[in-house]
Amino acid sequence: MTQNWLHAAFVHIPVLGFPLAAIILGWALKTGKAEPRKFGEALVFLSALIGFLAYFTGPGAYSYLESLGTTQPGYGVTLSPAWTELVELHAIIGRVYFMELVILLVLLLIQYLNRLQGSDPGRVGQWIILGLVVALALTGLFTASEGGKIRRFDWVERPQNALQLPE
Repeated sequence: MTQNWLHAAFVHIPVLGFPLAAIILGWALKTGKAEPRKFGEALVFLSALIGFLAYFTGPGAYSYLESLGTTQPGYGVTLSPAWTELVELHAIIGRVYFMELVILLVLLLIQYLNRLQGSDPGRVGQWIILGLVVALALTGLFTASEGGKIRRFDWVERPQNALQLPE
């Protein structure tokens, strides 16, 4: 399995996991129940770890798609300047996403250590984590949208190839 496919497989988990976790954590904050909060935090942690894997498989996915542009007929579109700009935008947003992941994991670690020491991290810390999870959900959805355009760039550059709805 190439890094291209690994990247595509890994990225779907946090793209779906963070919005779901935001809903669960928001509901837990509203109701004050510990069980949904624990489940939401576990989902955040799992999504973040898999998000790291998605980030680090990105350069390999780029190399694979770039090699298709030189080795396979019909993929020459991937070497166009517009495609390269799209890849660079995806990479920049991916770096922002990565930094959000790092900050989130540090905050989760602080919260976990507070609980180990017997102190309650408080609702302010939980609201901050929820805000960051929402930011990750939005950044992840936008990054995924741009990644989809990279994989199906022929539809972006030549929309007549896209599926047409009947009028």
